[in-house]
Amino acid sequence: MENKLSVEQLDPKTAKRIMDAPLPTKKTLFRRRCIPLQFVRFVAFNLRTLNIVRLSEK
Repeated sequence: MENKLSVEQLDPKTAKRIMDAPLPTKKTLFRRRCIPLQFVRFVAFNLRTLNIVRLSEK
């Protein structure tokens, strides 16, 4: 069995940086987890990409 050390035990500076990192807001978490919203963003991104390709082929 391997002896795994925690981040705090390996490097205290890294542990401090991780603890000081900002946490996502409820709105941010909702936007990341909302499947319909992600689908809409995916479609919009692909349409923009297709438009760029279409314009470059003229």
